[in-house]
Order: sequence, then structure tokens, then C-alpha cells
Amino acid sequence: MTTSEHVWTDDADEQWADAFTLAAARLPAVRHGDIMGWLDEVHTAVGDSEVSAEALYGTPDEAAEHLPAGMPIARRAAVDAEGMTPREAADGVLMTMGAFLLGLAVWGFATRGWSLDVTAPAAALVAIVVPLGTGGWTTALLLRRNGRLRASWLAAATVTLLAAVAMASTLLVADPDQVVVTVPVLAVGALGLVTATLGWFLPTPDAVVDDRSRDWPADQWYLRLEGVLRGRHGVARTAARTAIEETRSYVEESGAPHPYNEFGAPEIHALHVWKSL
Repeated sequence: MTTSEHVWTDDADEQWADAFTLAAARLPAVRHGDIMGWLDEVHTAVGDSEVSAEALYGTPDEAAEHLPAGMPIARRAAVDAEGMTPREAADGVLMTMGAFLLGLAVWGFATRGWSLDVTAPAAALVAIVVPLGTGGWTTALLLRRNGRLRASWLAAATVTLLAAVAMASTLLVADPDQVVVTVPVLAVGALGLVTATLGWFLPTPDAVVDDRSRDWPADQWYLRLEGVLRGRHGVARTAARTAIEETRSYVEESGAPHPYNEFGAPEIHALHVWKSL
């Protein structure tokens, strides 16, 4: 039995299936069920033809690259450039915060014993690294990948300003040697463990495209299309705006009342445009 959950009569096919599983798992929007469904087909084809999986489907990497094409485009369009939904990104933030706190607890126990004397600069540094740095900058990046460029810049600027104010005010006003609170190392470790566990075990809903864009004003739909092209797919500003104008002209010539009627959600059309560039 391999990671592919199939029994193979040939060792080469078993290795192919394992390599395919690993390659496919790295692709955006691909889920475990998609991989298993494809391997069901491969397993049946190999058994019926008595020809190796690589001879039928190419190398594992080549076969994996074809997998997303058979998936619903709405699901592929609903994830960001790394194949993550907003919820998955939030889970990643929780696990990162948890790992930082666990590391801090281990360091504290090794160097300070059972309790940590926290000074004002240290408290400010932890606040900057954990909620502001990890959470804030991840939020800004996630907003950009979801096509909300203005909100992304605003979030990034706000996080940077808050971090600068927190550290500057602490260094200028607070006594750097004054202990403001004593924290048990076990409490820090427990908080880190709980945070990381939540990030790991909370269920992740399937990615879906937000169909509310059908009710947006047309200009908002076009603005989000540009944002997704630039923020998620890395299309240059000029090329993105050229695509917007072509889309707008097509909608006007077709007489459609709204771009959604012709192209669906902005994320879906952005995926089509990006693949055509």
C-alpha cells in the first residue's frame, strides 16, 4: 500500500504513483479526492493494458500538470496564487504564531527558568512579530492575491505604521529595564500549543467563487478583475488594463446588461485571461 492508497503489482508503477501524488498535492486547488480519483483511472488503465503508468501517462510531473484541467474552473479560480483559500491562509497564520510562541517558551525555559520577566521593549517586540507582523502582513498579502489592491496597500501601511509607533513609543517613553509583567513559561507554551493546534485541526471549507459580484456595479466588477489579474496572477498593470478594455468592449458590443452575464465572476474570467496571455 502506498501513499496513493492503491496496490500496484509493479514496483515502478508504485513509485510512479507516489511521485504523482506528491507532485499533484503541490498544485493549486487540487484536493486529496481529485488525486485519488485520477489514480483510480490510472490503476484501472494499467491493470487492463498491462502497460506501465509512465508509458500511458508520461512522467509523474507531466501527468500531474494535466490534473487541474479536469477540475471545475470555479474551484480553480477560487484559490490564490499558492492554491490557498482565505481560511487556509488564516490556518497558516495560526500555526506560525503557535510555532513562535512555542519557540519562545523553549528559549525562556532554557535561559530564564520557569518564568519570563517581560520588559516593555520585549512586549512591544512580541506584539509586532506575532499579531502585527504575522497576522497583519499575511492579511495584506491575502487581500492582494484576492484582487483587493487598495485594501492590501491600506492594510500594509496600517500594519507598518502601528509597528513603528509601538516600537518608537516604547523605546522613547518606557524604561528599557523595567519589568512590566512576569509570565509563566508554561502559559506561553500552552498558548502556542493551542494556537498551532487550532491552525492544524480546524476544518477547511471548499474554495468557492463569490457570486455576489453579479450584483456589483459594472465598474466594481472591472476593478476586481484588474485586481485579480495583477495581485493573483502577476499580470503587469498595462497588460491588465488592456485586458479590461477588451473585456469592456466585448460586453458593450454584445449588449449584455452586466459583465457577469458574459463572463461570470471576475476571478473566473481572470483565470481565462491569464491563461491566454
